[in-house]
Amino acid sequence: MQYNDTLYIIGNGFDCHHKMNSYYKDFYAYLDRVDRSMVVSMEKSFDCDNLWSDFESKLALFSREWIMHLVEASYNEINIDDYRASEIYMPIDQVISSVDRFTIDLKYRFYKWLRQTYLPKGHKGYLLTLKLDALFLNFNYTTTLETLYGIDESKIFYIHGNLKKSWDNIILGHGIHWDRSLDTWIEKHKDEFRFHSVFRNKRGRYYPNTSFSYLAWFTKSEKEFLKRTNEVSQIIIEQTVPEIEEYFKYSFKDTRQVIKENQYWFDKYQYAKDIFVLGHSLSEIDYHIFIT
Repeated sequence: MQYNDTLYIIGNGFDCHHKMNSYYKDFYAYLDRVDRSMVVSMEKSFDCDNLWSDFESKLALFSREWIMHLVEASYNEINIDDYRASEIYMPIDQVISSVDRFTIDLKYRFYKWLRQTYLPKGHKGYLLTLKLDALFLNFNYTTTLETLYGIDESKIFYIHGNLKKSWDNIILGHGIHWDRSLDTWIEKHKDEFRFHSVFRNKRGRYYPNTSFSYLAWFTKSEKEFLKRTNEVSQIIIEQTVPEIEEYFKYSFKDTRQVIKENQYWFDKYQYAKDIFVLGHSLSEIDYHIFIT
């Protein structure tokens, strides 16, 4: 094993220093141009302001309520006294389509955007002095180190994938593990008015909460769930919820697994005496990498 005493940790600020249009705002501008419908869908489907700021972290804020609202709207169009079996699966297919759009399709669009980024004229005026025999932990997808600095590929670990391979090698996502995502969300919202078990109208009469979001995540018992639903709504809710939760699994950036699968690189990094961080925010989403 070759030991190197210098390690560079490279983040997006490195590419930005060389005047590449690699900010999330640049991805938004690209996506808005090539797939406006995805931009509109995403801005409705994520529970946050300014989705495109700190974009990857905000992918954890996919709105369960919004998607379930769409499911409920589709359900309300079904005549439960006279319906076709295929109608039941239309809301479910809608959720599956949304999950695919915001995971698989989004990653493909992200890859295509990165492929059209380039080093503009004059970029050589921004060259840094790097030790060419050092090791590089590269959080970027671009090949700036190789094309601009002539760094040998064998010294670079592209921890999130790179553009020299196919689009599906790209790792794009948030840092909230799906095992705790749902419990955290329920705990945060359980006392909010719209998730109360019953409401009272202006005449003082109480009536049960039958919204799909309440029924899916906040009912107190199976008995209560069955009492407030019919056969059609039961099927739709019970099959929709797992599909929604699949989003949080697919969009999770599993840094622990990445480290496990690439332990060879991290074994080499332990010998570094000089560590330089270039253009990396050291954000929480990459916490497990930096404590390894």
